[in-house]
Amino acid sequence: MNLKFRSSKELVEIGLMVLVAWTGGRRPDSADVEVLRNAFPSLTNLPIDDLACHVIGDLSAGAFRESVQDESDEEIMEVA
Repeated sequence: MNLKFRSSKELVEIGLMVLVAWTGGRRPDSADVEVLRNAFPSLTNLPIDDLACHVIGDLSAGAFRESVQDESDEEIMEVA
């Protein structure tokens, strides 16, 4: 997995945008699809919807942990 300086949260959000477009019958933004393919080169042969689902599934827990940590950091800064 090559995250290309993108956080798990960013990649999950891009995966969700791609999947929403795809399931809505629209063509996802090609730049978003390219970001996902660059982040997961081993999955480039998958159809776009499968690629997005794998990214979301593989990174969701990490994105959630990042989000919780960000909120904790903000709370600590507010208290200090």
